[in-house]
Amino acid sequence: MTNVNLVAEELYPQAGADNKGRKLGYINSGVKAAQNDTWTVTNASEVVQAFLQIDATGEAEENTLSTNIITLTSATTTPASGLIIFR
Repeated sequence: MTNVNLVAEELYPQAGADNKGRKLGYINSGVKAAQNDTWTVTNASEVVQAFLQIDATGEAEENTLSTNIITLTSATTTPASGLIIFR
């Protein structure tokens, strides 16, 4: 299992956060080498939701969340990208 530190690109930063401090972000081609690799989103204190897809196929990348860590649970070994809601 490998961990990669990533920074989510905040989309539409002019809008700021909602009243609960949530923002919309994008992760572009995060590296994944094995099932259950993790991404730590360094500019987030919490990832609320992650909508990720496998870059090569466009299929959904299954994941679980724990604070600012996303665990990529599919058996693929290719990069993934997607939208996240984070604080």
